[in-house]
Amino acid sequence: SELVGKDQLQSNLDDFLPELPAGDARAADRKALRESLGGSLSSSFMTCLSKARPDVAEDRNRCTDDFQKQATLSLGAAVGKAKAAEYLGPAARPEVTAIESALKTCGAKVPGGKKLKPALDACMKKFSVDLANSIGVLKLRASLADVLGTKGYAEASARVEKALALYRKCLDGLSALEFGERFTQGIDGCSKELYSRARGIVFLAIDKGMGHPVPGAEPRQNALAALARAIPCMDSLAGNQPEKDVERAGVDAPGLIDALVRYLKDYVDYDPVKANQDVEVVLAQLRADLAVLPPGEARTRLIDLMIKRGALDQFIRGCVQGKINELHWMKKLAAKGLYGKESLEWRKVSEIPEGRAAEAYIRERMVLPLLYGKELSAAEKQRIEAEAEKKVTKAVEAHGALRWQRSGQGVEPVPTP
Repeated sequence: SELVGKDQLQSNLDDFLPELPAGDARAADRKALRESLGGSLSSSFMTCLSKARPDVAEDRNRCTDDFQKQATLSLGAAVGKAKAAEYLGPAARPEVTAIESALKTCGAKVPGGKKLKPALDACMKKFSVDLANSIGVLKLRASLADVLGTKGYAEASARVEKALALYRKCLDGLSALEFGERFTQGIDGCSKELYSRARGIVFLAIDKGMGHPVPGAEPRQNALAALARAIPCMDSLAGNQPEKDVERAGVDAPGLIDALVRYLKDYVDYDPVKANQDVEVVLAQLRADLAVLPPGEARTRLIDLMIKRGALDQFIRGCVQGKINELHWMKKLAAKGLYGKESLEWRKVSEIPEGRAAEAYIRERMVLPLLYGKELSAAEKQRIEAEAEKKVTKAVEAHGALRWQRSGQGVEPVPTP
């Protein structure tokens, strides 16, 4: 019985909580969890055997049944918690807690003997399907609300609900499979289908924001079309990141796509021909890298290539020029009068030391942290953006002053308030 129990424990650990490669950031935590659960379950099993009557097979069988039940339920619940934390974040979710409680209730009713395994498998199948469905629903809604914003999410709500209904139908279709590897693969397949539909929803929103660009027309359209089709796949660079709680507060909370589309359009419009050339090269490398490299390495190589080709600088200059173009016409008129028309053309301003300093600050403090996935607090973002605006304004003023000096008038422009 002791040998059977140890073999069963090892089998369950390998099925539910397999060891992770040494390079995986979660490997140490996974090892500690395996050891903790394994030690606890082994201790309970040995205690039960020590109390069993040596000449009564029924006692030993009961210990083995109880051990198999505890091992399966405990490991299953541990995996459920780990998956929920991985995809939804560390905070407890009422929906997930209810599913965990239902597993305990189901497990308490599992009989011993020959009926144990089928009854235990039925509990685990229901738990797995309900957990996968709950994680899928919570993550998809939160992610799309974050990406699309309040208005965009509302416009896509019918497609979102249809995607979730098809996901549940896919999960329900696994009921005929026995609990095991094929069943787990089936859940993974349903999740991939849901992910694919989510990318489709995001692509439609990006395509609309980009103005439905048509490839094969001219450089600007080519670049925008390529970017629109690539963006929904970019989350591969991040790997699995815990989902943040998203509060869609207010009438129109902005989505990530709103800013992203605006920045990319500014980048392309700054120099459409170069943007089209860069996009082809960058996306070709990205596709090749993602096929063979971990997300972190692919992201680093992508950023290195963007820097090498000057695409990162063009992205920054396009964003700054876009901000200048968004100024109220009265401010632009006053700025032209004070500093001259060229001082509102960032291509010119970026050539002077103050312009280069502004770009360096934006690159190091805003763009690279964004590309590397560094989280910044709202207050920190606001402070950095305010400082960047000051540096850009200073560069525009310096360019205007230089213009006056070169013209021989020697008149210093009036500083902006």
